[in-house]
Order: sequence, then structure tokens, then C-alpha cells
Amino acid sequence: MTDMGVDENVVGAWARVEAGLARVQPDSLRFLAPPADDAAIDAVEAALGLTLPADFRASLRVHDGTGWTRDGTGG
Repeated sequence: MTDMGVDENVVGAWARVEAGLARVQPDSLRFLAPPADDAAIDAVEAALGLTLPADFRASLRVHDGTGWTRDGTGG
């Protein structure tokens, strides 16, 4: 369940975010989580009983959150 136009836009947006982080806070890049796979995203949708927006699904396929902790130290 992918939408290539949405995926391309989100991937481009993440590339800009990562480039900005690389310039101003390069140490933060290591805290970006790896991608979620479609099965994991589908499981979240099933557990919530709803369909996530296409752009959010695409974002999760780039980075599935971060490793930042509440105290800001990272995982």
C-alpha cells in the first residue's frame, strides 16, 4: 500500500532534514531509527483500528522514530 508520489516527497523531505541536521547537529543523526517495514506499519494500523495517512506511512518507511530519551541523551 504505497503511493510513489507521496513516498518521493517524504523521502525528499527527510533528505533535507538529514542534510540540515548534518550541518547543525551531526551527532543527532545516529539517533534516527531505521525504517519500519510495511508489516510493522500494518500491525500498528490493525491495533489502532484505523488507516494511517499515506505521508505518515512513507515517513515511517524512512525512519521509525528516534532513539532520543526523555532526558535528551538518546538511546
